Amino acid sequence: MGNAIRNLHSLMYSSIADPALTQQDIASLVQRARRYNEQESITGLLLFHDGVFLQVLEGDRKKISNLFEKKLMRDQRHSALTLFYDQELAERQFRYWYLAFSDLSKQVTRISSPVRKSLSGKHGLYELTNNTSRALELVQQIHRRVLCREHIRLVEDDSNASLKY
Repeated sequence: MGNAIRNLHSLMYSSIADPALTQQDIASLVQRARRYNEQESITGLLLFHDGVFLQVLEGDRKKISNLFEKKLMRDQRHSALTLFYDQELAERQFRYWYLAFSDLSKQVTRISSPVRKSLSGKHGLYELTNNTSRALELVQQIHRRVLCREHIRLVEDDSNASLKY
């Protein structure tokens, strides 16, 4: 997947998950989103922690804006959707993932102490909408400490591993 998109942008938002969502519902949501993102050349990351989502989308500005406004803002599986980051990109951070997913409750030991502390509030991940630099730091840590290691392990385990998981 190349970076050659003229209007390459990144959006980041947070939302509160519908309490009725199960782990199976979230897994299904991730699989459908990956298929859609692959068709639209969108990459990114979805984090989940204590009933809150934080998502980063990368791609053509028009495509990710359309996804955000016409799908995500209307999705009943979450509420209090707050867009707090919209920037032009020189290159994709998540170029190997149409949608990487991490449940932070399972990754908390891989997150630095200052960022971990910011997750400890009632809606910790959602509260990062008020601290964009801390949210970006968390995203970079998850990318570096979790996703890159998982990617390397997948490639080592299976030389035919697809980067489109």
